[in-house]
Amino acid sequence: MKKILITLLVAASSVTVYAQLGVTAGLNIAKYTYNNGSEKKSLTSFNGGLVYRTTLSKDFKWQPELVFTGKGAVSTPPANNILGVEKYKNKLNYIEFGSPFIYNTNFGGDDNLTFDMGLGPYAAYLISAVNKAEKFDGTTTKRDFAIGSGTADEFKAMDFGLTYVVGVIVQKNIGVHLKYDQGLRNLEPNYAVKLHTGNFAVNLTYYFNK
Repeated sequence: MKKILITLLVAASSVTVYAQLGVTAGLNIAKYTYNNGSEKKSLTSFNGGLVYRTTLSKDFKWQPELVFTGKGAVSTPPANNILGVEKYKNKLNYIEFGSPFIYNTNFGGDDNLTFDMGLGPYAAYLISAVNKAEKFDGTTTKRDFAIGSGTADEFKAMDFGLTYVVGVIVQKNIGVHLKYDQGLRNLEPNYAVKLHTGNFAVNLTYYFNK
């Protein structure tokens, strides 16, 4: 038992030594798609939050993150629509927890420049959903989408999917990553169509310790 406790303490100490807490922020290019062939245009938004990076083995890292992230899409109605709307911006704001597992290597070079490649699951909770109508005359109107799983609702609250990550770590504490969230849950409450989110992001991350 004593040997087991010592081994656990050593392992815990190793994880602490090689763990990094950081902050991250980035630009989102998001849209959602339907299974009926129609597709929305991209919506530009942002994300930001906290990351935790720890070493699992020599070449593998685990980097969970908790972020606020904006998703959604832009739709363009016919130019002769009776409401005079030029476009709709459908903004979906989530609190998201991602958990990618990352292969990290310097390809035999300097440890001050390493490369990341990985993937992992994410889960996101929809905290607000807003439809903004921008009209040809320059005026705008807004309304909140109904969130839930009832017959009168428009978006389900919970989303989940996969996050794909590629990027570089510079000087061991600055990360630049390209990420893609692929939503796997149908967010249409009434199952009239299948609606899935998608989001590209370019993020800059600063880790507080090397």
